[in-house]
Amino acid sequence: MSCLLFAVAVAAGGIIISESIRHATTDGQGPRLPPFSTDTGGQPADPGGLEPQDSHQPPEPAGREARAIYETARRVNYRGTYFAHHPRLRPFSEHIVVHHRIPLDVLLRRPGLFTAEELNAATKLRGIPVREHSHLHLSVIHRNLWDKFWTNNPHATREHIIAFARSIDEQYDLQNLAYKAFLQP
Repeated sequence: MSCLLFAVAVAAGGIIISESIRHATTDGQGPRLPPFSTDTGGQPADPGGLEPQDSHQPPEPAGREARAIYETARRVNYRGTYFAHHPRLRPFSEHIVVHHRIPLDVLLRRPGLFTAEELNAATKLRGIPVREHSHLHLSVIHRNLWDKFWTNNPHATREHIIAFARSIDEQYDLQNLAYKAFLQP
């Protein structure tokens, strides 16, 4: 088995940010890519070419390094990651919008607190039914809750951000929302 590891380290405000992206592994059965892969060419992370949807514009003031990390994070096939982790929801993929538990713009707002890899991990993604996306996710969660959070906590710690994301998950049962919408009678 071989593994190619690409690491980028940048200094942002005296903090070293390290991001690893695994490109491919082989074990004699041909190439395999992990679910967080950026490959959308039919590998396990790609259930039918499902691409991320751009629904939220990031804040502008950010260093060049933070912006590069943010742009790399956005290019990851996180829809593929989500549906690889939740295969029972795959038949409903056209009716589910996948979002991050902690918005990717945290990479710009608070560089160094999170890595792109951890924000794009399957356990950090949430499926929102399309019929609830505009109101629940865009209006309530992003434009109301997260925008107010950042206004009131511009220097939030990692722990504070995680606790806030957890409270949103619990309040709206985001981990189970897609399952309840499509798989419960």
